Amino acid sequence: MNLRTPSLRSASSTLLLWGLALGVAGCSGCGDGAGGGGTDGGGSRDATQQDIGLPPAPDLGPDVVSSVIAFDNARGEPVRAVLATPTSAGPHPAVLVLHGSGGLYRMPEASDPGPCSPRLEAQFQRWAIRLVELGFVVLMPDSFGSRGFCDYNDDPRQADAYPPITGDTDGKTRRLLDRIYDADAATRLLAARADVDAGAIALLGFSNGASTAALYAHHRLPEALQEFAARSEAQALGVTIPALPGPVPALRQSIAYYPGCGFDGLLPFSTDSEDVDAFFYPAPPLQVLHASLDPLLDHCSITQTGTRELQADGYAAAQSAPDHYAITIYVGADHGFDAADCESPTAPMDPDTVACAAALDVTLGLLAPLLP
Repeated sequence: MNLRTPSLRSASSTLLLWGLALGVAGCSGCGDGAGGGGTDGGGSRDATQQDIGLPPAPDLGPDVVSSVIAFDNARGEPVRAVLATPTSAGPHPAVLVLHGSGGLYRMPEASDPGPCSPRLEAQFQRWAIRLVELGFVVLMPDSFGSRGFCDYNDDPRQADAYPPITGDTDGKTRRLLDRIYDADAATRLLAARADVDAGAIALLGFSNGASTAALYAHHRLPEALQEFAARSEAQALGVTIPALPGPVPALRQSIAYYPGCGFDGLLPFSTDSEDVDAFFYPAPPLQVLHASLDPLLDHCSITQTGTRELQADGYAAAQSAPDHYAITIYVGADHGFDAADCESPTAPMDPDTVACAAALDVTLGLLAPLLP
C-alpha cells in the first residue's frame, strides 16, 4: 500500500536551528550570578577567545543578559553560541534559535578580525530581544562562525571549513549533519542549566536552521543517524557520525520557518506502509511556516510532493499517535519572509510582510504555553 493519498488534513494544513561545557567570552549586563557561565548544572571547562575566536557579547539592551559561550558537540567540535537570558530569577522556559544559510552574524567589514562581523543579523537580534523580554532563555548556536566562515551563500571561506562544506549535494548533507550535532549539544546544554525549565524547551529555526529544527524533532533521530552512517553515501562523506550521547531531550515544540524538507538524504523518502516505522514523524509538535513561492516547499506540503507531511500523517495513523505535523503556507510570500520588518510595518504591506506578521502571531501563540 502506498500512502500517496492522505486523509484530509485539519486546519493545521492551511494555505495562507570540549563536553557540555560553558565558557564565557563576554557578558553584557551580567550581575552577581547572572550571565552565561556557572549555571549549566553540569561539568564545565574554560573556553577562551583563542580556543574558537569568540566575538564580544552582543548588546541586546538593558533587560537582556547576553554572553557568547562555547561548548562541544558529540563529534568533539567546538561550537560558539550567543546566550541571552532575562534579568529575573529562573527557572525560565528556553528557545533554541537556529540560523539559516545566511548565518547568525553579518558578513565582516575590512576592520573586523573574525570570520564574521561582531554584529548579529538584524533578524536574530530582534528574536533574541523579543523572546527574552517575554521571559525565555535564548540560545543561538553559530554553526558557521564556529567553522571559520560566516555565510553559506556568499562566503568563499566555507571551502576551508573542516569538514569541508561545499555547495554540492554532499556539502549540503555535511552541513545538515553539522547543524544536527550542534543543535543536539545546545539542547542538552539548555536542559542542564539551573536557570532553564528542562520541561519547557522549544526549537525555532529558519531556512537551513528550520530543516535542522524539523529533523532534530524526528521521533527516531538517533537510530536514523546510525542507519545513515552505515550507508555507502555516508562513508563517502569522510565525516564521523557518532551516536548521540543518550536519548534526545524532550521538547515541547518545534517551529520551522520555510525549511527544506528533503533533509539532504539523511532520511528515506518512502511512503510505503511497510516502511512506516522509519517515516518522518516529529516527537514534539512541529509547526512549519512556509511560503507559496518558495521552491523549498516541495517535500513539506501535500500541495506539492509532500513527502514529509505524508509520512507524518501515515505514521500517526498507523501508530494511533497524535497529529504532530502542522503546516501553514502564506500565499504570495517567498523564502525568507521573516526578514521583513513586521512589527512596525507601513501600509500597504507586501506579501512577505503580511506573512511575517501572521507567522509571528502563530509562533508567539505556540510558545506562550511554555511561560509560567
